Amino acid sequence: MKVYSYQPTAELKLNTLRANKIWFTYPKHFNDVFELEIPVMHKLVHHYKPEYIRNLMSAYIQGPSTKGKLFNPEIVSWYRDWLNKPNSNDIDSHSFHLHVSVLSEKMLNQVGICCFTPHADSELMWAYYADSHKGFCIGYEIEPNKLDPDGFDFKSVTYSSQRPIIDFWEFLFTDISAKVLYTKSASWSHEREWRLVAFKNKVQIEFASQNGFKIAPPEGIRITELILGARISAKDEESLRAIAKELHEQTGHDVEVKRIVKKDPSYQLLVSDPC
Repeated sequence: MKVYSYQPTAELKLNTLRANKIWFTYPKHFNDVFELEIPVMHKLVHHYKPEYIRNLMSAYIQGPSTKGKLFNPEIVSWYRDWLNKPNSNDIDSHSFHLHVSVLSEKMLNQVGICCFTPHADSELMWAYYADSHKGFCIGYEIEPNKLDPDGFDFKSVTYSSQRPIIDFWEFLFTDISAKVLYTKSASWSHEREWRLVAFKNKVQIEFASQNGFKIAPPEGIRITELILGARISAKDEESLRAIAKELHEQTGHDVEVKRIVKKDPSYQLLVSDPC
């Protein structure tokens, strides 16, 4: 499958590309305020008896560790400590909400995400993500069946006018990754986004910062082309052409250099032949 990633010509981006690495961003740094929140239904504390919730937590602690890829062992520790408190039957809605929010954040801190789209000619995405057409676009060939299923997920995003709601039972006993990692507002549907999710404890991280981490492309992913923006500078074009040659030397695969061009007299953008 051919997918694309729009990029500015920032030094970090060029160095990551030159080294043939992939950058994964932590979810909390995404530009969507609703991105990857886990809206767990907390009203259960008013509807269920404390003993029922205690039994749910006990079952979670004692059950098999098949709770999905976002499972975090710290959750088990917190529930065990909570159940051992003398007053654990006194459930306070606010504190319960707070603890679930903290645990949700810990779950999401376990992943980095790299975002792609199947089209390289989006005027809006060139403007948003490629520095107003002064950047570039990386073309990848991804073979999902070759990806390590323990370390990576690769799926398309589902767009919805309603936020997905996860009840407490679902939060405890099911794999919530599909709802959490691959659902966005319908306002973003024009991006037709695909996501490559990397689980930090299952991949070899080569560099990490507070914003994310980079790794070598796993089996099943390779760079096939670099597309120059319509307003790219001569200096950045020269750098990207040199990087394309370096990548060919590193990997043995051709990396074609193309250009985005305007199709007159329409408002349409086109990707040129290799140039």
